[in-house]
Amino acid sequence: MALPMSRFYAFCAALVALLVAPVTSAQITITRADIEAYLQSSGTASSFELASPPSALQALADRSGPNQTWDLTAFTWTPGEVSTFRPATGTVPGSEIPEFQEATHVIEFDVPEGDAAYSYFRIGDGFDVIGVVGTDEDTGETLGLRFDPYERGFPLPLTSGATWSEAYSLEFIPAFEGITADATETSTVEGWGTLVTPAGQLSVLKVRTKTVSTSTIEAEGQEPIVMTDSLYTIEFISTSGAGAMITLDGEGVVDYASYTVLSGGTTAGEGGPHGGALDLALRSANPVRRGGPIEVGFALEAAGDVAVEAYDALGRRVATLTDGTRSAGPQRVVLATDTLPAGVYVVRVRAGTEAGALRVTVTD
Repeated sequence: MALPMSRFYAFCAALVALLVAPVTSAQITITRADIEAYLQSSGTASSFELASPPSALQALADRSGPNQTWDLTAFTWTPGEVSTFRPATGTVPGSEIPEFQEATHVIEFDVPEGDAAYSYFRIGDGFDVIGVVGTDEDTGETLGLRFDPYERGFPLPLTSGATWSEAYSLEFIPAFEGITADATETSTVEGWGTLVTPAGQLSVLKVRTKTVSTSTIEAEGQEPIVMTDSLYTIEFISTSGAGAMITLDGEGVVDYASYTVLSGGTTAGEGGPHGGALDLALRSANPVRRGGPIEVGFALEAAGDVAVEAYDALGRRVATLTDGTRSAGPQRVVLATDTLPAGVYVVRVRAGTEAGALRVTVTD
C-alpha cells in the first residue's frame, strides 16, 4: 500500500536529515595501553599557544556535557614549546635524585627561548608526575620541584564521570630554608566529544581541575607570611596523546590556552630534542628566509640506519632529507626551503634507538 503523500515527504525529510547530519564523536575511555602506545610512537609533540586568549574562548571553556564540540580553529595561534617523550634511562638533569629514579618516562621540553626542562613521571594505575627540573645556565646546578606524594595527572582507565582528588607538598630543588608549599587538587571529567584544532579533529574527554596552593615563608624573628592562590585547568585528553589545555585564574577567567600535535612516529632515545647522544645541532641561521638552506648536523657513534624528516606545524611530513644507512662519525643534511611556505617546522632525526628534533622557522 502506498504511503500517504504527507507521510512520504516526512519519510524523505527524515532520510535526508540522517544522511547529512554531522558525524558525532563516540564516548572514549583512555587506558594504560593507550598511554603506553603513544609513549612508544609519539616522537615529537609541538604546542601552539594563545598567550592572550580572546573573550570568545571563555564560552568554549565553560561548555561541558556529552557529545560536545570544542572548535579552536577561529583563534590565531603562535608556536610554543617542542617536547619529546622517552624512557627514564640515561643521564639527564634530575636522574641523580633518588625519588626521580622511580620514573618510567621523561618528557624533555625545548622552549623557543632555547632553555630545556625535564618532567619525570610514571605510568601505573594512573599518569603520575614525580617532579620537574631544569639546569641553571650560569652555574650548571639542577633546579626544580618534586611532588610528595606524586601529583596524580589522572587515574587509569579514565572515562566520563570520573572524579579524583589529592593533596601533596612541593619540595624545592635545592631546598629553600623557611619556605614550604602545599596544594590540593580536585578533578572531574565533565564532558566528552570532539576537539577541533587547526591540525584536525580528535575524540576527547574534558577534564576540569581546581588547584589550591598555600605557600608559607618563615624568617627568624618575623611572623610567617602565608599566601594562598587558586587556579583552574581544563584539559582535553585523547587516546593518541594530542589534545589541548586551557587555564583559568581563581575567578574562572581564561588566561592561557594551547593545543598539541604529534609528529615523527618513533620513540625518542637519549638524544632528546637537541644535543644529547646524537649531538644534534642547527648549522645554519634560524630563522631562514625562504629559498635559503637549513643545515642540520649530528653524529653517529656507529654505522646504521638513519632517517631525517621535516614536519610542518600541523604534524604533516613535508620532506625526507635522508633515509638509509650511514657510516659512523659527523653527519650533515640540508633541507631546501624553496617550496616551503613561511612557518615553523620540526626536523626530526632517528638513528637506531636514538632520536632528536629541532625547531626551525622559515620566513618570507
